[in-house]
Amino acid sequence: MKSRLSLAAAALLAALLSSQAQTTDAQCKTTAKADIVLLVDGSWSIGRLNFKTIRAFIARIVGVFEIGPDRVQIGLAQYSGDPKTEWHLNAHSTRDSLLEAVVNLPYKGGNTMTGMALNYILQNNFKANVGMRPDSHKIGVLITDGRSQDEIVLSSQRLRDQGIELYAIGVKSADENELRTIATDPDEIHMYNVNDFTVLLDIVDDLTINLCNSVKGPGGELEAPTDLVTSEVRRRSFRITWTAPDGPVDKFRVTYMIAAGGPTRQVLVDRAVNTVVLDNLKPLTEYVVNVFALVGEDSSPPLTGTEITSERQLLRRGEVLSWRTPTSSNCLHSFSGGYNVPLAGTRNMKVYDKTMSTMRVRWEPVGGASGYLMLYKPINASQPQPEKKMRVGADVSDVQLLQLIPNTAYSITLYALHGEDTSAPLEGTGVTLPVRPAGGLRISDVTHSTMKLNWEPAPGNVLKYIIGYTPEDRYGKQVEVNGDVTSLTLSRLISETEYDVTVTPVYAKTAMAGKAFTDVVPAPKNLHFSEVTQTSFRAMWERGARDVALYRIGWTKNGEQNFQYAMLNNDETTLVLENLEPDTLYDVTVTAFYPDESKSEDLIGSQHTLLKNGPSMSFEKKGIFIVLSMILAGMRFSHRAADHPAASSDDTDRSLASNTGGFREPLQNERYSTANITRWGAVT
Repeated sequence: MKSRLSLAAAALLAALLSSQAQTTDAQCKTTAKADIVLLVDGSWSIGRLNFKTIRAFIARIVGVFEIGPDRVQIGLAQYSGDPKTEWHLNAHSTRDSLLEAVVNLPYKGGNTMTGMALNYILQNNFKANVGMRPDSHKIGVLITDGRSQDEIVLSSQRLRDQGIELYAIGVKSADENELRTIATDPDEIHMYNVNDFTVLLDIVDDLTINLCNSVKGPGGELEAPTDLVTSEVRRRSFRITWTAPDGPVDKFRVTYMIAAGGPTRQVLVDRAVNTVVLDNLKPLTEYVVNVFALVGEDSSPPLTGTEITSERQLLRRGEVLSWRTPTSSNCLHSFSGGYNVPLAGTRNMKVYDKTMSTMRVRWEPVGGASGYLMLYKPINASQPQPEKKMRVGADVSDVQLLQLIPNTAYSITLYALHGEDTSAPLEGTGVTLPVRPAGGLRISDVTHSTMKLNWEPAPGNVLKYIIGYTPEDRYGKQVEVNGDVTSLTLSRLISETEYDVTVTPVYAKTAMAGKAFTDVVPAPKNLHFSEVTQTSFRAMWERGARDVALYRIGWTKNGEQNFQYAMLNNDETTLVLENLEPDTLYDVTVTAFYPDESKSEDLIGSQHTLLKNGPSMSFEKKGIFIVLSMILAGMRFSHRAADHPAASSDDTDRSLASNTGGFREPLQNERYSTANITRWGAVT
C-alpha cells in the first residue's frame, strides 16, 4: 500500500513538480531507452543541510526525462561505509512516483568508500532481474564530495567494460583526478567539479543536456553551430554571431550566464537568424555563452565562448563625440562613431586620516561627470569579505569609508559616471591602523579528534569571540562563544592534520593565532577469542575511542592474504566467525573508522580452530565442585616414562590447550596420566 507523505514532504514534492512544470522546454524528448543508476555519496562530510541540496539536484535531473518501462528508468544507490540500494531501475514507472522517492531519500552517514560502491552497482543495480533492459543505453552518475578511501581505477573500468557510460560529479572536497579516472571520456562532457554545494544547481542544465545526448546514444547527435564571434561590446550588452551547421535546424537556443556563477538566461531565435544582442548585462563582467542547434525536441552539443562587458563608451556609427583642447586656439575636435573613446576619468586620489576602522578618500573633480562610484574591499582579511559600493553626486569629491577592519589593506577603485557609462577606473590602496593585540592563545590536550584552547581576554568590552579552525588544504569552520568565555574544546577534528586556529574578538577583529596537529586515530584494543569450535570462534575487542563510526573485521588463514571482511556498527564489538576449517590457524584484524573518514591501524590477533576428531570438554557445576569430563578418543594419558617414571597427583599439570585456544596433538612418545585429571574431579 502506498505510504502517505508528511506535509513537509508533500510541500517539497509539490515545489519540485512545479519547478519541473515551469521548465518544459528543458525536457529530453526521445523514444530511446536508457537505464540510469545514480550513485550518491551519503557520508558524514556531506551534512544533512547539503544533502537537501543533493535531493533538489537529483529532482532536477529526474524532471527532464520521460520516465517509464519503455523510456528512461532511474535507480539510485547511496553509499558510505557500505552501499545500499534505495530503489531499483524498475521500482518507479512514472516521474511523479520517482520524485516522491527523491523527496523521501534518507541521509545515510558513514565513510567514503567509492570503489566498493562502484562494484556494488555493477553487481546489484545493472542487472536484468531489477529492471535493466538489453536494448537500453546504460548510464551511471556518481555524486560525491570527498576522496575515496579505497581503490577506484579497476572498479570504474569494470563498469565501462560492460558498456556503462559514467558521469562523475564532485563537490567541495572531491578529488578531481579521481573524478577524471572514473568518468567516461571526454571529461568536458562527463566530469563536473564545483567548489560548494551552493553552486551545485548551477550545473544541472548543462549536465541534463549531456545526459539527454547520452540517452539518445551515438548517431542521434545534431551538428553544432560553429565560429562564435562577439562584437559591439558595451557596458551592459554585446552581440554574438555564429555560423549555422550544414545539417537541419529548426531554431537556435542561446544561453548565457555570469562565468563566476549565477542563473542561466536563454534566447530562442529562428533558424534564419545567426546573430543576437545579449542585453541587461552587468558592466565589467565575464559571461559564458552557449549556442545550440534545435530540431524538434533534440539539441546539438553547445558552441561555447566568453566575453567581458566593457567599462568604456562605444560610439555608434554616425555618432559624433566633440571636445575642445585647452589651448589658446580653443580648437574643436571630433570623432565619428565606430571607435572606443575613453570618457574623462578621475585623477589624483589621496587616502588620508586613517584610523582603526575608518579612512578618508579625496580626488580631483571631473568636469561633465554626473557622479562617482567607489568600490572598496579588504585585500588581506583573514576571512573573505564582500566588496562594498559607494555612489555620490557630481558635487562630492571627498568621502569617509566606515566600518573597516583594523590593520587591513583595502583596494579602492573610483569611477566617474557619465549617465549610463563609466570612465576608466582610478585605483588606490589604504591601510587601517592596528589595535592593541589581545592576549596569547594556548593549545593543549590534543587528541586525534579534539584540542583544548585557552586565551587571555581581549582588552575592552568584548561582546563575543569567533574561533576559526582550518585544516590543511580544506575549508575552515567557525564557532562563537560569549565575550566572558576564554576556553573552548574543539571536537570532531580530522586526525593527523595541521590546524590553523584563530580567536577573534568581534569588536576588534584582531586574531590570536596558533597551530596544532591532531593525534592519530586510536585503534581498537584487547582483541581476544572465545567459544572456539571446529568451524567457528567468537572475536571480541574494546573500542579505542568513543567517537568510532564503524568497525571492519577481517579474517583469513595464517600466511594468506585473501581476507574476508564484515562491517559492524560502532556499538558492536564482537562477532562470531563461521564456516572455518578445523585445526586451522586464522589471522584476524579489526580496524576502526571515524567520522572524519580516517581509519585506525589494524588490531591483529590469531586463533586456532579445534581438531576435527579432537577431545571435547564440558563443565558441570555441582555446589562448589567443578567436574571436568574429558572424552579422549584413542589418546593415552601418562607422563613420559623417561622423564617421569611415576605420575602422581602432585605432578605439575600438562596444558591440554594451546595458547591459540585449540587442543594440540600429543608429541611423539608422549603419554599422559589420568592422575592429573582426577585431582580436578571425577573422570567420566
